Amino acid sequence: MAYRWTTGLIALVSSLVATAALAQTAGVALSEKSAYFTYGRLVGGQSFGRNELGFGLLYNTDNTVIFHTGLEVSDEVGTSFPGLEAGVGGRLNLANRGDIDVLAFAIGGHLRYRMPDAERFAVAGEGYYAPDIVTFLDARSFWTWSLQGEYEILPTATVYLGYRRFEASLGSGADMDLDAGWRAGVQVRF
Repeated sequence: MAYRWTTGLIALVSSLVATAALAQTAGVALSEKSAYFTYGRLVGGQSFGRNELGFGLLYNTDNTVIFHTGLEVSDEVGTSFPGLEAGVGGRLNLANRGDIDVLAFAIGGHLRYRMPDAERFAVAGEGYYAPDIVTFLDARSFWTWSLQGEYEILPTATVYLGYRRFEASLGSGADMDLDAGWRAGVQVRF
């Protein structure tokens, strides 16, 4: 079963890469053990904040494949805290490692702070959580979080160094690290 949906995900990501000219953001993050690809596109009206439809695909040397897609709404927090952006949304996550499959709908968001005295530097973090009621197959819950430091090398390109973790609580009660570690990445905006 896992190979069928993994093959489908690879075909979906390939078609997204083929339409990259329409993308708003595309990124890749690498570590010694994993590769993580992201793609985001603005959707809907833009009168208040940004509505971004996003996709992500991670694979690692432990034969783990994680795919997520979701919608997030984000904007600057306000004039009382310049440089702070917040976003909230939901993600559908599919994960496979060997004979363990996870399907989870997670809610969460991100915070990003661009330093006023050094506008090219920013710190960012995100977190998403799916409790038992919306986690299916071989898991009882699923969560992911990340923290990173960013530097804007061009107006349309940012490099970053950060830590990301994907974890699931299995039906047996054990927690499983699907992927965790430090990685370096780049994100470009179109």
